[in-house]
Amino acid sequence: MDFSAFTNTDLPDAGSWLHLDHPGNGKLLYLGKGNSITTEETDKPCRVLVRGNRAAAVKRVIDARSRAEELHAARFLRSSERDASKLVSDHSKTKDQYQLDLLVATVADWENIVISEGEPPAPCTPKNIKAALSHPSFMVAIFKRSGDEAALFTDAPTG
Repeated sequence: MDFSAFTNTDLPDAGSWLHLDHPGNGKLLYLGKGNSITTEETDKPCRVLVRGNRAAAVKRVIDARSRAEELHAARFLRSSERDASKLVSDHSKTKDQYQLDLLVATVADWENIVISEGEPPAPCTPKNIKAALSHPSFMVAIFKRSGDEAALFTDAPTG
């Protein structure tokens, strides 16, 4: 047996499918009749293809966020008391933006996701990812999947 065959170097970029669940009750989400989201099982699961946290696109955002944190800390230490509150406010906005950038980098594709009830499934674009998946529950599930190396070997069950 060749142990080098068990390498997973391509898996973080390929990602794995994650079936989204309802933020309130934890039940799996599906696309129902009339393009509405439901927890009643259909053959159209609401899924996202999640890249691993070692994927190139994800690593770029994580590295940029780390550099921004270091710069902020250095600026904060050099700032006057008067400037410190503005730095804190600006840093909070920057952190929120990096969180959304990380979400966009982590989501490679999706299936059966609608932005508004009744509309057809939306294409997976950065703007749509931010609109549809920025709920904290979705973000936590996506980031948790991204960091789960074992999940990259299998897709999530759909029901």
